Amino acid sequence: MDDEVRFHLEMQAEDNRRAGMSPAEARYAAMRSFGGVEPMKEMFRQRRTFALVETVIHDTAHGARSLGRRPGFTIAAGLSLALGIGITTAIFTILDAVALRPLPYSDPDQLIWMTQILKKNSTDEVTLTAHFLEWRRQNQTFTDLAGYNYQTRNLTGLDEPMQLRTAKASASLLPLLGVKPVLGRNFLKQEDYKGHDQVALLGSALWQQQFGGNPKIIGQPITLDGSPFTIVGVLPPDFVFPGPDQVQLITPLGKDEAAELQYKVGSIIFNVIGRLKPGATLGQARADLVVVQSHLPMPAFRPTITMKMMTLREHLFGNVKTAGIVLVAAAGFLLLIACANVGNLLLARWMQRDRELAIRSALGGSRIRLIGQLLTESALLGVLACAAGITLAFWARGPLFALSPYQLSGLRTLPFDARVLGFAVALGMFTTLLFGLLPAFRATKAHLAEAIKVGEAAVVGGRGSQSILSTIAAAEIAITLVLSTGAGLMLQSFWKLRYMNLGFQPDRLVIATLNLAGPSYRDNARQSGFIEELLERTQSLPGVELAAVTNASQIPPGEFHATNTFAIEGRDQPLGGPRPIARYPVVSPSYFAIMGIPLLQGRLLGDSDGRNTPPVAIVNRALVRRYFDRENPIGKRVRTGGDDQPWRTVAGVVGDVKTSGLASAAEPTMYLSYRQASAQAEIGLVVRSPLDAGIIAAELRKTVASLDANQPVASVQAMADRLSESVSGPRFTTVLLFAFAALAVVLGLIGVYGVMGCRIRWQLRELAVRQALGAPRRDVIWHVLRQGFAIILPGLVVGVFGAIGLSRLLSSMLYEVSVHDPLTFAIVPTGLVGVALFACWIPAMRAARSDPLQLLRHD
Repeated sequence: MDDEVRFHLEMQAEDNRRAGMSPAEARYAAMRSFGGVEPMKEMFRQRRTFALVETVIHDTAHGARSLGRRPGFTIAAGLSLALGIGITTAIFTILDAVALRPLPYSDPDQLIWMTQILKKNSTDEVTLTAHFLEWRRQNQTFTDLAGYNYQTRNLTGLDEPMQLRTAKASASLLPLLGVKPVLGRNFLKQEDYKGHDQVALLGSALWQQQFGGNPKIIGQPITLDGSPFTIVGVLPPDFVFPGPDQVQLITPLGKDEAAELQYKVGSIIFNVIGRLKPGATLGQARADLVVVQSHLPMPAFRPTITMKMMTLREHLFGNVKTAGIVLVAAAGFLLLIACANVGNLLLARWMQRDRELAIRSALGGSRIRLIGQLLTESALLGVLACAAGITLAFWARGPLFALSPYQLSGLRTLPFDARVLGFAVALGMFTTLLFGLLPAFRATKAHLAEAIKVGEAAVVGGRGSQSILSTIAAAEIAITLVLSTGAGLMLQSFWKLRYMNLGFQPDRLVIATLNLAGPSYRDNARQSGFIEELLERTQSLPGVELAAVTNASQIPPGEFHATNTFAIEGRDQPLGGPRPIARYPVVSPSYFAIMGIPLLQGRLLGDSDGRNTPPVAIVNRALVRRYFDRENPIGKRVRTGGDDQPWRTVAGVVGDVKTSGLASAAEPTMYLSYRQASAQAEIGLVVRSPLDAGIIAAELRKTVASLDANQPVASVQAMADRLSESVSGPRFTTVLLFAFAALAVVLGLIGVYGVMGCRIRWQLRELAVRQALGAPRRDVIWHVLRQGFAIILPGLVVGVFGAIGLSRLLSSMLYEVSVHDPLTFAIVPTGLVGVALFACWIPAMRAARSDPLQLLRHD
């Protein structure tokens, strides 16, 4: 190309000489008519076939050298972007798992979960079995329906007894889900009936761990709660039970359908799943079952019945989806702050290259060409950050999954598939454009005469660049305020939920549960004797200070609401009308002392309250407030259950304890002595000890085995862990939001610090003149802080409005905290202003301490 250009110039110069010009004039005229040599070369290069590839390779090599010359900048910018991309992608894996991936069933979008809402004395989400059977027979929109209930059972006859989490399910459940056993068969239709239901399907893990994966297991007997069952099948290893808890074994539903339909017996089903017919919709199915329901006879207690229906995905992951969207949005905000920081760094760095870019432009480089070169440098940085972010996201899945509560819905891991990878790559491309495009356009807006001046004051771009940097910094402040306010609201909510007004002292408590469902313990006297011996031996264990028992379901924090009715002597109960409701915890006398429940009036249960003494009850303050307002309850008589139950004298009043979930207020409760109550299937052993729960567990299992070799001890858990698990969802969201807010504060302050540092460098001459004319240091510092506050204030205003919008999104996740909580909306902005001004104060002090004469002399 150089030879061709030289040839054209020589031929034009020769023509000029023949026209009478001197050799010097002829060559000058030829160059003038030819135009710029370098632009001409560039134009011809662009017309070549592989010019674009050559340009990309050249720009990539130039970008790599440029990034390599500034390793500090490259590492800082790359880590900021990698952190944002990695965290956002890791959080997206949760949203992907619960909202985007199909459930592991055949045509999962056709699966519907439903229940009845029964309102009378209480509000319960359960389905009457008789109504379920009629739904299945009369509906027009479902191919089939299946019901299931969870049940805890003891498996005995092996080397060691064990407690299992099982389900009693309709024979239609597996076909409805599109699941087949890997060994054996599914339940037969006749095995759904009571008396024919002594068969079982083993979970794959149970089959492998307890039966060694024996392929000849089909037809072998097992013992559940003292009754014989026959193994008829083994579930697939990847089978996920369609409920919030996974099960180890399934048995038939076992209902007496004829008696249920004649309302001779009444039982309930907690979960019903149906598969829609092709073309049917959820709305049509709801209307269909409402019509069926309207023609069904009502049970004797005449409740108000409404229908509740939703997709199976919404039932399993509804709350998770909301939390996932909030967390992805928060991670996206964090990524925006990282992009803003890198954009600021790039703009400041490229503005320091004004002279270089202006000279390139003077030598023939078009603005599009310069923008392309700078964007290539940004893209190279984005590729490195994207690769590091994907690595971080892949690594973070493990800790994130361990922290999250969502494995209870059947997830065994957070997937990292093509969808997640595509999201990460798209995120990387978006961030590259986000942080690279604006600085590139601004940096190439060069003014040649100004850019080639000698002196630092003229090198960097003026007010326009300062305005861009200040706007980006204000946006960082706004985003940081939004995240910090959300984190503050969630933190305050979690603290009130987990630690305040529990009603008992959870420190040093260990909880063990036992299922006394076998035939040996159906006799009250036998069960009482076992409990007394268990308490005596447990209390004699080294390190155990006190022991007590209660119903396993009544141990805080609990889950279900009170549904049991009772009568108060002397008060008329209208037939079919609402009756008082309360919880009936059956406890040993030491329960109140071990839990730290205060006595407010009367006395507590004692060892003298036995089977041969008048029955007594201890009530809580919530029951007194609701049913004995302005009356002294001591000495009043109440009756739990039907008319065949004895009257019990109220002997004392104790404080309230949360036993229906930490998010629910304490409910009316009536404590009964285990010696004066009927046998309980599941009991909870409460132990107060400074020892670790693992040590207590080993000793308790030995103690129980010495009393009954066929009685397993299920879970042994510290009360603190039990409480934390009950709020694992809010804890997960709170921890991540708090971590995001902390990172946002750090990145935001770095951004403000960097912007103020740039502004001060651009104002060194002005500040030096001020000091040379006698301005004291405090005036210089105050001048810089005023500029910093002018950046902070707009961000603060926008951030407050953004925080109000975010708080409304969080409203369903807050507990006893207003979405406009004045404490949070006062502390967070004030604290953020303080730390932001501190970030401005550091460069201000550095500028105030510099020597003005030296700066002016250097300039």
